[in-house]
Amino acid sequence: MCRWIAVIAGAMCSIGLALAQTPYQSHPASPPKDAGYILADGTIQIVGWDEFLRYVLSRQGQEDAKETTSRSRRHSRRTS
Repeated sequence: MCRWIAVIAGAMCSIGLALAQTPYQSHPASPPKDAGYILADGTIQIVGWDEFLRYVLSRQGQEDAKETTSRSRRHSRRTS
């Protein structure tokens, strides 16, 4: 019984909060000119999961390569 009262009370609160919201009104926005997601023609680039994952993996590969190069340089200094 108490469980149903809690469910009903929660639903009523949700409905009340939903009705109290003001409608969305759009506003003009100007992103920073140097933002990485602004393309050369001024449009905004929206990146999906596949592109984001490729970017993250390529960045990880670059950092791994830098670390490997750095390690090999340290190793070559010690051996010479």
